Amino acid sequence: MKQLLLDFLWSHLRTLGAFRASGQTPEAARESAGLAPGYGAWFDECLRIFEGAGYIDRRDGRILLDDARPHRPIEQLWREWETGRPAWRENPDLAATHLLVETTLRAFPDILGGRRPATEVIFPGGSLELVQNAYATNPASVFFNRVLAADLVARLRRRERDRTADGARILEIGAGTGATSAVVLEALRSARPDVREYCYTDLSRAFLNHAERSFGAENPWLTYGILDIERPVADQGFTLGGYDVVVAANVLHATRDIRHTLRNAKALLRPGGALVLNELTANNLLSQFSFGLLDGWWRYEDPHLRIQGSPLLSTAGWQRVLTQEGFRAIALPARDAEDLGQQIIVAESDGVVRQVAAVPRPSAPQAAPVPESPARVVAGDSAGSEPGDGLRARIEAVALDVLAEALD
Repeated sequence: MKQLLLDFLWSHLRTLGAFRASGQTPEAARESAGLAPGYGAWFDECLRIFEGAGYIDRRDGRILLDDARPHRPIEQLWREWETGRPAWRENPDLAATHLLVETTLRAFPDILGGRRPATEVIFPGGSLELVQNAYATNPASVFFNRVLAADLVARLRRRERDRTADGARILEIGAGTGATSAVVLEALRSARPDVREYCYTDLSRAFLNHAERSFGAENPWLTYGILDIERPVADQGFTLGGYDVVVAANVLHATRDIRHTLRNAKALLRPGGALVLNELTANNLLSQFSFGLLDGWWRYEDPHLRIQGSPLLSTAGWQRVLTQEGFRAIALPARDAEDLGQQIIVAESDGVVRQVAAVPRPSAPQAAPVPESPARVVAGDSAGSEPGDGLRARIEAVALDVLAEALD
């Protein structure tokens, strides 16, 4: 399927008018294809893919074509796709992913030309069904969620043995539709560690209402809160150092500045508290036909920390930036599954919190003071003060998380 998708990508762009002559600049090739303005970064990633696959060369900022590699007719590619469809559709691990990619592929010219928004194609009528189905049938996603839940339960057990304390307080960032939450909550109910609170957060009240309907009855210690992890957490009513564990599943990479995001996540943790990440750690061709078509995939502003052509970080990249931001005892409970392009990464806070001091707006009432916290606070750090892009970006980010886990 991947080789056929590569041929589709090449042939669609050639048919649209890109690569009409050798020696074009990327800007000229993009304009010749009539791509919508928002697809500059997407097209740059296409060039990187084509160069790596030997379709083009690049020299002195220009695209050099191989005359021996003409594009194939789109109709011929669709015939090959139809030939492979029965095997793909009959494979329970692949059927939903195949349907999702085929859906975007059939709308490719209209999406790239700006005549039809990619969000309309991927989420028809606002539905998440396409991406949710792809996620639910992906065995790698199920595996990593189970590893995360098992590691969390083990840590809570050790906490109970090693210290006398109240029940653990856990917060999940960007819990969305609850794909990871469902697995974690089931593990907590089964193992019955001492849990005082599991705070289910997101940017959208709709997700919180969904969580209360889906999980509230069976989990009496569930609480719910609106949280934008790109903003200082104390300004949003969360206690600095108030949580023993913070969980984030395929959400932190979907922010503009990963360092500032980690500082905000760390501010939620008590000294020694654990940040538990479930993150994709490899980019692949399928993103060009799915989440790469969405603006949210390209909103990051720190490309030197990301895997080229994506907002993702490698496992080594996560370890490096976590260490630099004051996390320690970094563990990889699924280290042997590195080849799946995903990892569980657990890191403990050193207790130093960097947050912007809250500045009340003149027209708004003064916020209540933040309760004292055991965390040490470094005030006056201007990093991370810019607010997130709001609800629309978060809804798209939730969809990206589901897509990312589905299309490994």
